[in-house]
Amino acid sequence: MTKYCDIDPKFPKKAWAGLILTRTKRKKVSLLLPIKKIYPTKAEEKLYLESISRRSKLEPKKWAPVLVKVRLAELLKNKKELWTRVKKQTEMDMETRMIDYLDVFRYPDMYQLLAIGNRPDDKSEWEWGVITRFLKGTDKKKIENFMCNCGEGVNPRCKYSALYDVEEIIFVRLDGREEKHDPRDIRHEEVLN
Repeated sequence: MTKYCDIDPKFPKKAWAGLILTRTKRKKVSLLLPIKKIYPTKAEEKLYLESISRRSKLEPKKWAPVLVKVRLAELLKNKKELWTRVKKQTEMDMETRMIDYLDVFRYPDMYQLLAIGNRPDDKSEWEWGVITRFLKGTDKKKIENFMCNCGEGVNPRCKYSALYDVEEIIFVRLDGREEKHDPRDIRHEEVLN
């Protein structure tokens, strides 16, 4: 028998999310690709982004990691209905995800990231993922409705999900230098030059 909402995975108070800035081959357009896992430290998130780029076989000069420092804003209590209710299965394609994160990039103070408990890893440490973003102050019923209908892998035993505020966005240049993103000066393409 499946148990629901009985484990509190203790979301980190501060964490790091990641994006990959990459350039398309044909149009020389830069894309901002969201990466789903979050980690408690910047070093862990950087390593994860590097492993994603290796697996994706991205050329070193054609991608740059973007680190997003986040702070826990509030926990949202998960309900058994997230798994037992008939779902419409709202799927978010990659293009929608990219557009969502462009909003966060431009107006970081206006958005929160929705994080979920995925599962314990090999060492029984919880893994956390980011599903999407919501405007600050979004009605919790709308967030719950989204979660009930999305196809993301929220662990049924996870007691909570979490909203995180964006504190800082950092580009990592090709030479390893870190550069704080200023949302009033959108020149992210320069990072890849």
